[in-house]
Amino acid sequence: FVKTEDAWFDTTAFARPAPYTWGNCGRGLIRGRGRANFNLSVFKRFSFTETRWLEFRMEVFNPFNSVRLGSPQTNVTSATFGRILSRVGDPREFQLALKFAF
Repeated sequence: FVKTEDAWFDTTAFARPAPYTWGNCGRGLIRGRGRANFNLSVFKRFSFTETRWLEFRMEVFNPFNSVRLGSPQTNVTSATFGRILSRVGDPREFQLALKFAF
């Protein structure tokens, strides 16, 4: 079985329990995709005197622009059961800064 956003797990392995009864599926059986967060930072300091310097800083958040998926829908009665409909986190973002100390 190949996991995709439209079918994160085999939905045919689950059935709706009879009315007014409990199902037999354990809690926490279905897990979403793991998450990894990468950030990069580069900076350079230019000294003019002992007490005066200029610092240039560049920071990149999510530099590989990877898609982080949310959790799959686990409600058996939902039409979107087994699908991932959300994304987590932000797309790639750059931040530049210039700092002068005196």
